[in-house]
Amino acid sequence: MTGYEHEKEQIDEIRKWWRDNGKSILVGAVLGIAGLIGWQSWTQYQKSITEAASAEFALLMKELNRGDNAAIHARGGHIVSQLGGNGYADAAALALAKTAYQEGDLVAAKTQLQRVIDTAKVPEIGHIARLRLARLLLDGQQYDEALKVVEIVAPDTYASLYEELKGDVYFARGENDLARTAYTQARTLANPEIPRSQLQMKLDDLGAAAAPAGAPGNN
Repeated sequence: MTGYEHEKEQIDEIRKWWRDNGKSILVGAVLGIAGLIGWQSWTQYQKSITEAASAEFALLMKELNRGDNAAIHARGGHIVSQLGGNGYADAAALALAKTAYQEGDLVAAKTQLQRVIDTAKVPEIGHIARLRLARLLLDGQQYDEALKVVEIVAPDTYASLYEELKGDVYFARGENDLARTAYTQARTLANPEIPRSQLQMKLDDLGAAAAPAGAPGNN
């Protein structure tokens, strides 16, 4: 039990005792003071956790650069399990997923990515995890599952990437018209300041959409 939870139980006991004794005015003051103490303790605890996660993540980055997989698993796992609830833990889970993928452990990679999607404190990291998970599912020919992962209302920053990935799934399934539509939408939503030559190549490879039956030139 954490100190915060223990304080909460004490507050609940105080609330019950004073309610039973009819001291409704005093209970507000007591609970207000106790709540303030509890909140200050909680925020200080969260601050210390974040600082510890930051220091551990700096070491994790060095281990990633060295390619020390054993150390990555150990430190990354510690950050995620013991220092969670912040962006450092989210990023550590991404590192664990990448390492697991490189080792061929796709189940572990998917598990870490899903963890980030479900609990990410930093939305941007959550979107990165979602796109990576969809890519893994696509590579495993789990097309329906991949589409489910990316069927969300994406923010402008990521909307183009989601549409492009949808196009990749449709193309892999042989649904070229749907792929072309998704790629076209991705191009429309793309940031004009960021080159997307690969996206344009995908559109070029698909060619123009087939004219509908009865259209001029088909007779």
